[in-house]
Amino acid sequence: MLLWINGTFGVGKTHVAHELHRQVRGSVVSDPELLGIGIQRMYPPELRVDFQETPWWTPTIAELLADLALRHPGPVIVPMTLADPDRHETVFRTLHSAGVETHHVTLLASRDSVRRRVRARFEDPEGWPLQHFDDNDAALRTDRFATHVETDRMSLPEVVEAVGGIAGILVAYSRADRLGLPLRRARITFRHIR
Repeated sequence: MLLWINGTFGVGKTHVAHELHRQVRGSVVSDPELLGIGIQRMYPPELRVDFQETPWWTPTIAELLADLALRHPGPVIVPMTLADPDRHETVFRTLHSAGVETHHVTLLASRDSVRRRVRARFEDPEGWPLQHFDDNDAALRTDRFATHVETDRMSLPEVVEAVGGIAGILVAYSRADRLGLPLRRARITFRHIR
């Protein structure tokens, strides 16, 4: 099974993915951004563009995730903004053609919520996430990118439980899970500084 967690930059996809991974035994988080960064680094700085704009990223990530989902015995959790309908179609057509059971959920939040979340990660609140927010948010709110989870008034555990429920995965936070959450969030934020 593959669970794609979509949403605008800065909405909290990575935190949700890693919390879900911690809760679901045998799962793995596969971050397509790592492949994208590798593709970017293959080019000299003057030729670098958004890696999703290259002709290599979409077909490569689709085939890689299909292979991983078929070979890995547990759920594959994919946190990645995928707001272009054609890329979305290509990736999910490849997964479905390979026989991969897929679930797709889009996390939504207001611009103000994303700004607060980005600021909490010690990033420029008007940087990349907010520069691309309006276009991505408008695209991701369409039916193509449903099922939607509005996260503005939800805690991280509530979002993780909702996403797990959509994928048919029972997730329940214990008191100890909740107490350890701030430290885990800080670790994830630190590990994903690019």
